[in-house]
Amino acid sequence: LEWSPSGNPAAAAGGEGELGRMGLLAAACADGAIRVWALPRVADLAGLAASAGAVALWFRLTPARLLRASAAAGLPLCL
Repeated sequence: LEWSPSGNPAAAAGGEGELGRMGLLAAACADGAIRVWALPRVADLAGLAASAGAVALWFRLTPARLLRASAAAGLPLCL
């Protein structure tokens, strides 16, 4: 796992109807892929929960990026 709190400030601020981003989390997974998630800011999640009338908010993120080694590029297929 690798955490990166920095990034594009414009994307991190969040646009109209988007959650702001507090950072990126990358994970090297057992299937050989590297998945990168853009994690939303806690304040934005709290606001979303409050607007839905929820006490707690559960969410599932899909990876913002999925990186895989390519045999065609001559890269090894293991991490």
